[in-house]
Amino acid sequence: MKPSKLSSKALRFIRLGGVLLGFIVANFVLILIGNKGPVWLSVCLGILTLGSFSLAYISYKELKERPVEEQQFSPTQTIVTLVIIGFLALLIFAYKTITEPDMTERVALLIVSILLILTIIWNLVYLIKLLKKDKS
Repeated sequence: MKPSKLSSKALRFIRLGGVLLGFIVANFVLILIGNKGPVWLSVCLGILTLGSFSLAYISYKELKERPVEEQQFSPTQTIVTLVIIGFLALLIFAYKTITEPDMTERVALLIVSILLILTIIWNLVYLIKLLKKDKS
């Protein structure tokens, strides 16, 4: 399927998904290299990273040819994405806080988690204001 036949909404989400997948897989590659993991697995994951970034770039180039209104996420979509990412990060921080043996690192993770909770609440309040504004 050609990218020009896809809707702008689909291209935006392909771009977002490609970049997220690329960063996650690149993180795994760096972990494998640091732990002296198998080279063949690092190379395969590196190729997957390049492919996902290439897909994001192709969707970016296709979106650049469209009007500005179609290129960007709406404010509601942006805030919802930030809240979801915040919740996922909070889950990771909670797991690390529970499993971390060092008390100093636990306290640091707890402080960061509290700041993240405050940020999530702030974004949720902003999202509620946006939704009320859209209804009226």
